[in-house]
Parts: sequence; structure tokens; C-alpha cells
Amino acid sequence: MYNGGAVVRVIAQAIELTLYSSATAIRPSMHAGAQQPFVGRQPKGNHIRPESARAVLHAERYARAQRRFLNLMVTVDLQKQPVSGKTPYEIFRKHFWGNARARWNTLVKNGKAKGPFDSIAVFENPMIKSQRFTRSWGPYHVHWFIRWPTEHQEKFAFHLRSQFRKSFGSFSPSNIHLLKVDSPAGVAAYLVKGIDPTYAKHFHIWHTPQGKIDHRRIITSIPLGRASQKRYRSSGRDPLPRRSKAANKRILEQISKKLCDQPNHQKGRPTEVWHP
Repeated sequence: MYNGGAVVRVIAQAIELTLYSSATAIRPSMHAGAQQPFVGRQPKGNHIRPESARAVLHAERYARAQRRFLNLMVTVDLQKQPVSGKTPYEIFRKHFWGNARARWNTLVKNGKAKGPFDSIAVFENPMIKSQRFTRSWGPYHVHWFIRWPTEHQEKFAFHLRSQFRKSFGSFSPSNIHLLKVDSPAGVAAYLVKGIDPTYAKHFHIWHTPQGKIDHRRIITSIPLGRASQKRYRSSGRDPLPRRSKAANKRILEQISKKLCDQPNHQKGRPTEVWHP
């Protein structure tokens, strides 16, 4: 006996199975980015992650929006072994960064500075070539972008020199470089030049490899972080003032390329420097 309902159900199931199989076959090519969000990324630790690069650029923009301009970049050579046996990273976090924050709070308490401690640090270990054209990594260093009163920068440099001598046993002028900054947006782009090359074009960054880092590569002070920006936005204000996309692209590309073309940039040494 012919059962029309059963035949219809079988045909419907066959069509449903066919459609499901087709959709399953198509889905990986249509949604590869959603299923594999890290496709195309370089191994972690070799480059600055795009999220971290965006955090640095936004931190500088947020500081600018608050009229708290980052005006001093310090480059500290971390090749030497600390006398305490701690890692150079630990020495920088506790003694350089930590002491600077304490001195900033003292300046604020004495009415010589205003606002919170604003600071960004990026560690680098760029590849260089020796005279025999064999590649090696180094020198290991940190770029430290900070806001500091101009009239107190000389004293700040003295404290940095003293801290370096105490932490590493000796000091020479080549161990610390200071660059007075009048274009903080360009310096922020320079700091993230080691971004994953897959995303360099998206951020309009002139990519330059900066080597492998085995610890946290970027440090941003809390007053410039995402939580602070979120609180500022919740009050009805824009923490990231916007220029046109064309203007942002032009400025970042020009300044980033200009800084990366400096002859000493791979050594972590800006051309226009003054020594403590």
C-alpha cells in the first residue's frame, strides 16, 4: 500500500540532509575568521599583538585628550646582568618604573606636577648584524614614554643614572638616552613598530621586527588604561578624540617611517638625544 506521508517525510529528510551537508561544506570558507580567530598571526612573543598595539595608540590619544601630553622618551639598555640576581625586567618594573611613580607622587604632593602618573613602556630585542654578517639579537632595551615636568627632567635623569649604577654595577652615557618629545602621536607609532606584520598596514605602522621577548612586552600605567577610558566615556565624554581617517593615516605613516629610517633606530637609540 502506497503511503504518501511516509514518502514525503523521507524526501524532506533527504533534502534537509543535503542542505545541511552543503552548509557544512561551505561554512569553513565563509567563516574561517570566526572559527579560527588567530589565523595569520605570528607566534606569540615574536611581535607586538594587535590588541596591545591598539592599547598603546589609544593610551597616547587618551593622554592627549586629557591635555596630559607625554613629553619624554627614555631608552634604557638592559643588556647587563643586575647585581642583585634579578632579571632586568624585574629591575625596571620595581626600581625604574616604581621609583619614578613614587617621585611623581611627591611632585604632585608638593605642587610641582599635576594629574596621575602617565607612562608607557615597550621592551625590544631587535635583530642586528655583526661585522661578520652573522645575525644576533640585541641590544635588549626598553623604550619608556613618560610625562614629566620639563623643569624637573634634569633631576629625573640624575636619578635614572644613579639607579642604573646601583642596579647594574656601573654606568656609561650609552646606557640611558633621553629624547624630548613634541610629537607624541608619532612616538606612539614608533613604539609599536614591532607589531605583528600581518596587522601593520591596518594600523598604518611602518613595521620593523623587534625580536622575541619572553616576558610582558608592554606596560601601560593604570590612568591611561582601558578601565580609565571606559569611566571617562561613561561620563558622556569621548576619551579618544578623532581626526579624519585620512589625516590619521597620513600622520602615523609619515612619522613612523621617519623614525624607523633613523640610522640608530635598530639599536634602540633615537638620533636626537641628550645624555644624563
